[in-house]
Amino acid sequence: MSDFAEEEKLVQLSGSGGGGKAGGDRKPKEEDDNLFSNANAKILLALSEGPIEGFARSSKQSIFLDNTPMEDERAEDNFNGTIDVKFRAGEVGQFSIDGFDEVQMEQSVGILCVQDVSVPITTTSNNLQKIIVRVGVSALYKVDDDNGDVSGTKVEFNVRITDNFGAKIHDKDLKIEGKTRGSYDEEYPFNIKDIFTGPFTVSVTRTTESPDSVTDANDLFFKAIVGILEETFKYPATALMGLTFPSETFSSIPSVSVELKGIKIKVPSNRTEDNNGDVSYSGTWNGVFDSDPKFCTNPAWIFYDLLTTNRYGCGVLTVDQGKEIGPGIREEDIDKYALYEIGKYCDELVPDGRGGQERRFTFNGYINNRGEAYQVLNSIAACFRGMLYFAAGGIVATQDKPGRVVKVFSRSNVIEEVDDNGAVKTPAFNYEGTSRKARKTVAMVSWNDPEDRYKTKLEYVEDSQAIENFGYKELEVRAFGCTSKGQAQRMGRWALVTNLTEKETVTFRVPAEGFFMMPGELIEIRDEAKSARIVAGRVLEGSTASQLLVDTYSTLTSNVAYEVTVGSQTLGVKEGETINKSTQNRPKIFPSSAFNQTPSAGDAFMLREINGAKPRTYRVIGIMESDDGSVTVTATFHNADKYDVVDLNTFFDAGIASVASVRVTPTVDKGTIKLETS
Repeated sequence: MSDFAEEEKLVQLSGSGGGGKAGGDRKPKEEDDNLFSNANAKILLALSEGPIEGFARSSKQSIFLDNTPMEDERAEDNFNGTIDVKFRAGEVGQFSIDGFDEVQMEQSVGILCVQDVSVPITTTSNNLQKIIVRVGVSALYKVDDDNGDVSGTKVEFNVRITDNFGAKIHDKDLKIEGKTRGSYDEEYPFNIKDIFTGPFTVSVTRTTESPDSVTDANDLFFKAIVGILEETFKYPATALMGLTFPSETFSSIPSVSVELKGIKIKVPSNRTEDNNGDVSYSGTWNGVFDSDPKFCTNPAWIFYDLLTTNRYGCGVLTVDQGKEIGPGIREEDIDKYALYEIGKYCDELVPDGRGGQERRFTFNGYINNRGEAYQVLNSIAACFRGMLYFAAGGIVATQDKPGRVVKVFSRSNVIEEVDDNGAVKTPAFNYEGTSRKARKTVAMVSWNDPEDRYKTKLEYVEDSQAIENFGYKELEVRAFGCTSKGQAQRMGRWALVTNLTEKETVTFRVPAEGFFMMPGELIEIRDEAKSARIVAGRVLEGSTASQLLVDTYSTLTSNVAYEVTVGSQTLGVKEGETINKSTQNRPKIFPSSAFNQTPSAGDAFMLREINGAKPRTYRVIGIMESDDGSVTVTATFHNADKYDVVDLNTFFDAGIASVASVRVTPTVDKGTIKLETS
């Protein structure tokens, strides 16, 4: 028993399944793939009207394919293969891009070819100079029935091209030979430049025997016809980018997005912006624009560009020698000095919420579809808290910003209707407030985050006290062209403060002098019906800069400080001097100092206690002429204290983790995943 057991240990078993041919332990061999696509994909993109500044960073870091930058911030490529980039800035006289100076018209076919069966396809265009025939295999290999080895093989076919009358132009035998487990395409160009009898018929015929076994993989497909029209297209005034890359780099045509510095526009000659976006002004602007257009993110000058450009904006169409051939806006129709003040306010630095500073308003956006001019322009104006209006045959932009009062109104210079008995039928000033339901307490501001591929984000802004008083009431705000979280927060806070504090509207009628007011201007209302400490009336003839003769008599309280306002200038009143009857029975007011300009007869004046109720300031939002020659003015209450609240309270919660920069995330080529379990 022991001998048998010992001998048993020497028995060696190999293979599995017993019996079979000699050499059963041999593993089948497989050749390496040697067919790799040599086809290149080409994409020509119209990026923008031109000329533009160019890429925001290096070209490869500014181009995103399938949402991945071509190159990360370490200057390492994120894709295999060579991707060629060619760029034109959009000059009027620019050259065409080499390799893209032809028109390609592709006809998909996608038919399996069977031995000796012709597959004819007719082109859809007659005027072609070249035809590219694309054929391919889903795989190409054969398996040896004896040993299982996998090796390459070949498939042969014929391409025949005839003209419209059936005359042969090309007749060529071709083959694909090699080995691949994956799909593989070949493109074959055929010149037909001197043939003008299209359309053309392209036939592909398989000449190799069709496969009849799973061990032979050589199915042939007629994939497509590409018609080539060789023309030179320069695309003047259009910024272009041409991409060429191996077709094997992507399984399909990738999505393409580009981060750009956009259209160069006119900017004031005394404005300078460096590469970091820092802006400075030198001296007083003389109304002349820089002779060299610049890339600019100031929304005021983007607004001006859209108004005056005739290619994509509202500018008047002209031909040689400036002859106008269509309607449009001329540069002289625009109050560019008002825009200059708006632009300077946009460029002022405010806290960015991260311990630094940034410009108050910038615009980084694109307009990629048609729209009503008035709506598009107002969308741009909204970026700087502005509005657009037409006055005196011109175009004026206004902005919600700190300003000075340009006119003062009281019962003395507005129209008040009375009946035959002198009783007031219609008060001088009609006030209307907003309801509690209209008060908003939370703003949800949508903006585009440049650190997350410019995806739309929401910035939440709240007024906690208002939520306690009125409840949670949401206001949606779209920050068009906003790529700054700080700017989005300021916009939301401005919308809330304006909604919650500027909740009163006043309407009144004035005689012809109302025509000299403009929407957006600040006015002051001193309504005696709301404050008994206000005296108002008209200046009489004979007044001087240091002595006013007025039409209103009033006994003023002694030892009380007063101030007098005429036009937009306010001065104190000399102590002990009141409105007294003179020998000519005309009341007089003696200001503490002389007015800058002698008041004219008929000018309105207002006198009030300095420590009394403050006059209320309003911003004009509408002016309407009536048939009787009067003007109806509509204005909203103006909260002059809101600007510091809006600009100086930007901050972000440092405890919230930020999304990692997408520009430094590399793609994975090859690697090993190790899974550990415990």
